[in-house]
Amino acid sequence: MKAYSFRLAGIARVRQLQEGIAAQELAAASHQVMRAKRGVARATELLEQLAIPEGSTSVQDVHWTQDQADRMGASRRAHMVALEAAEVQRAQARDRWLASRRRCAVLERLDDRRRGEWQTEFDRTEAKELDDIASGRALVRRALAAGGER
Repeated sequence: MKAYSFRLAGIARVRQLQEGIAAQELAAASHQVMRAKRGVARATELLEQLAIPEGSTSVQDVHWTQDQADRMGASRRAHMVALEAAEVQRAQARDRWLASRRRCAVLERLDDRRRGEWQTEFDRTEAKELDDIASGRALVRRALAAGGER
């Protein structure tokens, strides 16, 4: 009997490579989300640290503080937009990875089923051969025993 060979092994290998690429893309997208979250946190922290002038201040100090707050607020909003975009990218990468994983799983199950069928047939063939060998030995023993009784 021939050794087991999965007919779709080449396709399965390509699908595994595609799954690996999708997993790498998901990891990269997750990394981008983490970077964007750190950016939002840092911008928020800087905005919260902005000191409001105390006591008697000039109009110029108030305008400067307002300008700083506006710039920091704009920076935080930009980081929030980047975070939202990164989360969308991560969700899309996750969907692509899940689809790729499902395609691989289908071929893996098919390979397992075919391998099981092949193993069952191999075991049957082997058992039949062993039975034939045992039957042949039994016939030889009977023939020898019958020849010895004469």
